[in-house]
Amino acid sequence: MTSINFCYWLQGKFEIDGPNLRHLTGAQVEMISRHLNMVLVHEPDTEVPFIHWLRDILAFGDSSKIGWSEANVVLIRQRLNLCFIHVIDPELGDAEHQAKLDEAHNGTIKVTIPIEPTSKLDVERLKDKLNNMKPTPTRPARPVHGTNPHWGTIAKC
Repeated sequence: MTSINFCYWLQGKFEIDGPNLRHLTGAQVEMISRHLNMVLVHEPDTEVPFIHWLRDILAFGDSSKIGWSEANVVLIRQRLNLCFIHVIDPELGDAEHQAKLDEAHNGTIKVTIPIEPTSKLDVERLKDKLNNMKPTPTRPARPVHGTNPHWGTIAKC
């Protein structure tokens, strides 16, 4: 996982949970820590300051057992937001392009992509193909990463 992938992954957690996210459990912090470790293995010399800052936060104390308080979650959200403002967003293009991305993100514009109609037969064939997929040498089975009550077993990223 790259440092930028990690930032989007964590931002997604915060955005999906919304403002009601008050604290993170020890298990959630442990999951964040494991994903951060993947970044540090893949990019040990990352230049994204948020990654180093969060690594230091995780190294201090035993947050994987006790979780993060509301104050910690707010601080982490703020630092992650600064990472997007100062590191990630400027890489995506000039101010005009960033404004368009913000509009898409905020829902003020909707981009539509024309889709060719799919026949019921095509859908059924795709379902059969997906249901009958088996691991192959080019696509090995991945170890289980965790479970989710809605989706069942989740494959490792």
